[in-house]
Amino acid sequence: MRAKEGKIRLELKERIESMRQRVTILRDEKIRRFGSVIQLKKDFYDCEDISMDLMGRMQMLGREMERLRELKATVQERKVKLSQISAQLFQRKKELISELLLIYPISLVRNSLDLRMSSSHHA
Repeated sequence: MRAKEGKIRLELKERIESMRQRVTILRDEKIRRFGSVIQLKKDFYDCEDISMDLMGRMQMLGREMERLRELKATVQERKVKLSQISAQLFQRKKELISELLLIYPISLVRNSLDLRMSSSHHA
């Protein structure tokens, strides 16, 4: 019977030792996993920060695009106005030249490159 008890004790000691090793392995694994969880949380918060930064940049970009659309509309309005003013100036220039020609008629002398004002207007 003592031999049987010794054999049972030996088996129990082996099982206990096996369980201790298993507990040690599981504890080490738990520590590694806990470290992984901490790293994942850190990565998650880093991603949240990056996401918030990107959202802010997208909002700024949206505002900048709106500002550029408004600026483009202003430039287009000014371009139209400038074109109108240029046309008005060209028309006025033609009117002034016509009036000057009525006041000071100019005639081309044949076979010459000279331009002469009519003699009635020489003083």
